[in-house]
Amino acid sequence: MACQSATINRACNQSRFTRRRCVWAIVTGVAATVIGCDNREPTYPVSGKVVYKDDGAPAGAGVSVVFESTKEPYQRAAGVIGSDGTFVLSTDRPDNGAIQGEHRVCISPMAADGSGSNLTPQLSKKIDPKYFEFRTSGLKRDIKRNTKNEFVIEVERPKGS
Repeated sequence: MACQSATINRACNQSRFTRRRCVWAIVTGVAATVIGCDNREPTYPVSGKVVYKDDGAPAGAGVSVVFESTKEPYQRAAGVIGSDGTFVLSTDRPDNGAIQGEHRVCISPMAADGSGSNLTPQLSKKIDPKYFEFRTSGLKRDIKRNTKNEFVIEVERPKGS
């Protein structure tokens, strides 16, 4: 392995001990670059289905289900709910899941089509609004590694519907 800059070259030529240190510094630098100095928690695949508690019919098409870890780093993962109620969670990359541990769950009333539309008025006619916030949804799920993280999220229809 050759030293690249003139400064490193001079240091590498001084002695066998210094050359070893130079090589070790380069190897360590390359290893850190390859392995990464990333402090992100690993993620695990998560999928599932959002359904009505009373009859099991799909619920929430066109919006997102959101998971938020209950411990630091309080990372969120979200998945668009399809017309059949299914979802796959993503954090910083498509379909990569969520970090390990307990998560609060809510249904986001924001349109998942990227428009940023707030669908609270329409969605609150289909799903009880308590599910729109982590603090009131009452929904929690535990993400585990080396297991199939498939969840059925049951929601209620609004009262009086």
